[in-house]
Amino acid sequence: MYIAFKEMKKHLVRTTMMIILISLTATLVLLLSGLAEGLSKGMNGAVMNLRGNLVITSEEAEDNLSRSVVPEEIADALIAMPGADDAAPVGHRQTVVYKGGEQQNAALFGYEPETMGEPIGLEEGRYLEETDRSQVVVDRTFAELFDSEIGDAITLQDYEESFEIVGITGDNRFSMQPGIFIPLTAWKDEQPDDMDDLTTFISVQGPYELPDESAKDGISMMFDDYEDGGVQVQTREEAAMGIPGVQEMYLVPTLLQVLSYGLTGVIIAVFFYIQLVQKRSQFIVLKALGADHWDLFKIILAQMGMFVFAGMAAGFTLAYVGHLFMPPTLNVRITWEAVIGSASLFIIIAAATLPMFLSYLKRIPEDPDRTL
Repeated sequence: MYIAFKEMKKHLVRTTMMIILISLTATLVLLLSGLAEGLSKGMNGAVMNLRGNLVITSEEAEDNLSRSVVPEEIADALIAMPGADDAAPVGHRQTVVYKGGEQQNAALFGYEPETMGEPIGLEEGRYLEETDRSQVVVDRTFAELFDSEIGDAITLQDYEESFEIVGITGDNRFSMQPGIFIPLTAWKDEQPDDMDDLTTFISVQGPYELPDESAKDGISMMFDDYEDGGVQVQTREEAAMGIPGVQEMYLVPTLLQVLSYGLTGVIIAVFFYIQLVQKRSQFIVLKALGADHWDLFKIILAQMGMFVFAGMAAGFTLAYVGHLFMPPTLNVRITWEAVIGSASLFIIIAAATLPMFLSYLKRIPEDPDRTL
């Protein structure tokens, strides 16, 4: 460790350049990870944050939740079945929100308070209550776009009265639009008369002791003989990934992430291999003085560790602090899980290059005359 540190200090410019290179790569990787998370949440956050672990939609929707229309009575039928612990209807449609002379397209959801249709992740205020009629819960993205606070009033398209914001949740966007949640009775007020008993989907909680897939299969079997038919049961994750554009939008930043990780491995491998070649004569002398290849390997390992950890610390700090000042429209959402995951991959990639260095050190002869 001492020899590695002294050499890094001696070649300070080279050390600084390498740390900057790794930190920039780490910044890029984490920002891409945050972009992938932000785009994914922007497309299906409202579905992923449902309380139920299963979603029932119409077969005609063909996995597109936005096109689904199911009878509200299915929720009551499910509650009476032994295979579901709870179920609740949820309505969805697009709307326009007006506040302070500004307007914004939004995903409008209607749900019955204190049921499986309620979104999780309340950050401020409260959820809707059964007595609420002109109250609304908005997600964090909407609150940031409109600089909204608890108690502010907003107006929704087709509604004459204004709605009071009583709660703010985490990221509950849908199809890249902020999520707005109102009572199901208020949502139905602007539905056509012939669709008064229809909702978009049913949020279901299967038996808690069963895995999601097992609960899904059990409830699917119950609907085989359902008199109205025409419904399908999906896990929450399947319904979220079936939203048009989710997989395509997630794919691009993920591929860029993979390329960035590969670039990191190449940078580390090339840099330290060049160092090994340049210091070959020094290593021969050290071997002649009694050092074995493991002693030399410890020097390389110490240098790599200091380079990688310093670069990661600088890069991740820059990316995380930087994303806090980015506007929500950039869709970059960096979580601590992403930081830990990226750091783990960085360490694994760096460790993957070590066998190559160890093999090279083993081939270095112990004869000082070979330095000539």
